[in-house]
Amino acid sequence: MQKSQDLWYVDNGCSNRMTGDKSSFVQLDESTKLNITLADGRTQEVAGKETIAMKDKNGFTKYVQDSLCVLDLASNLLSVGQLI
Repeated sequence: MQKSQDLWYVDNGCSNRMTGDKSSFVQLDESTKLNITLADGRTQEVAGKETIAMKDKNGFTKYVQDSLCVLDLASNLLSVGQLI
């Protein structure tokens, strides 16, 4: 069974890839401070931005740059727009 921090949702309404799991980051620039608006209208502060590591279905590690750290985020989100 996968842990929730390992699950990523592909979201076509999301403009940035983001996670609330700080331990996913292999690099994190915590000087990046901005606010984002979530789908439910709530505003959240970004705690940093940089590179995350994730495992694909075959167990290989993939590195995803320009990812946001949003500590109160309930789910990990991958932006369709950023993927294409």
